[in-house]
Amino acid sequence: MTKKHTKLIVLIALLALILTGCAAHTATGEPGGIQGFIYSLIGKPIQQIMLNIGNTIGQPNGIGWGLIIITGVLRLILLPLMINQQSKSLRHQERMKLVKPQTELIQKAVKNPATTQEQKMQINQLQMKIYRENNMSITGGIGCLPLIIQLPFLMGIYQSIQYSQDIVHSSFFGISLGSPSIIITVIATLLYVIQSFIMYNKAEPEQKPMMKTTAFISPLVTFFISIATPGGISLYFLVGGIVVLIQQLVMSYILQPRIKKQSEAANKDTKIVEVVTPEVIEEILNSTSSTNTAQSNSDNSQTANTRDQNRQKNAGKQNKKN
Repeated sequence: MTKKHTKLIVLIALLALILTGCAAHTATGEPGGIQGFIYSLIGKPIQQIMLNIGNTIGQPNGIGWGLIIITGVLRLILLPLMINQQSKSLRHQERMKLVKPQTELIQKAVKNPATTQEQKMQINQLQMKIYRENNMSITGGIGCLPLIIQLPFLMGIYQSIQYSQDIVHSSFFGISLGSPSIIITVIATLLYVIQSFIMYNKAEPEQKPMMKTTAFISPLVTFFISIATPGGISLYFLVGGIVVLIQQLVMSYILQPRIKKQSEAANKDTKIVEVVTPEVIEEILNSTSSTNTAQSNSDNSQTANTRDQNRQKNAGKQNKKN
């Protein structure tokens, strides 16, 4: 599964969790089933922390500051993991450059209109062999663990707002935390747009065409979730957007040049196993063509034999009649 598909699935799952948060309830009005478990384990503690901070700081903005503190702590805990995964991805991209001539041969052969479906399947299998022979990971260290960890917390924040009248009717600098907020939604979305733009701008030239449609998935999902949920969720995305933007700035302008330099030095001493060559591709194309030709000749010969047998039978029947 590619990074694009993984991220899409996780984000769709996140959206589904948010929008179905009030689907099941007990007689007391609290959620039941898996959502009730999340509420008891995460939602209620978050709710209590927000209310305690709100009482400590004082109204009207105390509860909002409580939500910001909770979100900031969670995102800072995840920050090392997210930076580590991005670093692994960058190192993988640099290593992939070593086998680029081989992967380009595969892409060229597969895109050739004259290549049959059977030939494409055989050629595509060489891609896996390149990774295997050179001890490369298929995913390149890319994972969705940070997103998965956030799902129950996001659901818990949603529930902590939904099942507390004090939080539902609270505000943050005049913006309701219990109702959708277009102001916070727009600001949060813009933060993710800036982060995506920086990521796209610092990407390798050959990666940019692929990223045109995937780089701005996060802003779109952020917008549609925030505009359909309480302002507290929008505030969660806003704080998260600030942390993600800082993370991207650090990655793009500090760590990425350093990782690229280290990878280039390490790649000089790396021996690459040559799995795919023009001769290997040509052999697949020729062998498959020869097999198809032989099969075609065999089918033609069998058809001819069948016709001869039918003629002999018909001739025998005719002789008997005479």
